Amino acid sequence: MFLWAAAILVSIAMFTVLFVDYASQRNRAPVDKAFTEKLEFAQHFQSAFPAQRQTVDLAKKSGLRHAALNAIGMELREVRALATGSPESVFAMLSHLGGFGEIIWVDQWTNFPVKLPPTKIPGQVVVPRRDAVRAALDAIEASRGCLIKAGENRYLVAKVSEKEKYAAAIRALGWLDGSSPPWVKANGSHPSDAKPSGPTNRSQPIRSETNRTSGAAGSRR
Repeated sequence: MFLWAAAILVSIAMFTVLFVDYASQRNRAPVDKAFTEKLEFAQHFQSAFPAQRQTVDLAKKSGLRHAALNAIGMELREVRALATGSPESVFAMLSHLGGFGEIIWVDQWTNFPVKLPPTKIPGQVVVPRRDAVRAALDAIEASRGCLIKAGENRYLVAKVSEKEKYAAAIRALGWLDGSSPPWVKANGSHPSDAKPSGPTNRSQPIRSETNRTSGAAGSRR
């Protein structure tokens, strides 16, 4: 009798696991080849001089946004480029001061509506680091964008309306399982291993494979 009951319980447990897995697969967006192809040619950059690495694992927190902001300090930073709202400067801010590692994007973004607090130094755009990163995140959200985890220490900026399709494409490419994007394979190293190509310059922290934005992320004060 005991063995019979145990067998029934095991069968129920196995059915439940299979059903949940099946339901999960059904709820996932199907892989669109067009999205995987776009990701393989994504624009990307990662700061060569990132701010002090955070002590929390942002990806494992229930709220990526809140975890990031709570881990960021309040030291002053000059962010005049961020104030322009240019996509490159906003992404540079997330990479250099936000602790988000490599930022990649596919879509063509117009200037983001960045709203910074009053400057701490007249004549310059100087605000606390946490406020600068919050302004960058708010600007992306206001433009109906979002951040999607695209591998270790890598995030994709994409439109909210296409989040599921990009997430499915990222899974299909194996980036969440350790596979590297084409540009990383071509360089033979992980973006986190990137070394500065010249003398250390805190006012020019951005290293990009597609472009460079001088002073985009602000200088250390």
